Amino acid sequence: MIEPGETFRDLDRTIDPRNHLWIAVSRPIAGNVALVNFTTHRPWLDIHRHCLVVQADEHPWLKHESCIAFGFARMWEIDDLLARQRLGRLRRDERCSPDLLRRVQLAALDAVGTHARVKAAIRATLDEAE
Repeated sequence: MIEPGETFRDLDRTIDPRNHLWIAVSRPIAGNVALVNFTTHRPWLDIHRHCLVVQADEHPWLKHESCIAFGFARMWEIDDLLARQRLGRLRRDERCSPDLLRRVQLAALDAVGTHARVKAAIRATLDEAE
């Protein structure tokens, strides 16, 4: 099972050749989970609420100021993630703190670049938690 706040590396080199750290930001919804990733912060990503800036001390994997660029958020099949993990093609990393996860979820809902399906999965997850 994949829960909100879990993190992954080596997700898919064709989609993510730089091997970012991905975070599950929703519960499973119809066999899929919403994922976002940390990336190097570039100030131009801040324009029009496209990203959330995260400091290096907010997760052990981060080495410098980073961000989550919500235009890269996506829904991913849970069965595919679990199959990749069984084959050693996906590595889990340390979970996000509950505070960071909540910040990411709320920022994703506010960001103009977040896909509607990702927003719907996050909303459903937050509604279940409350």
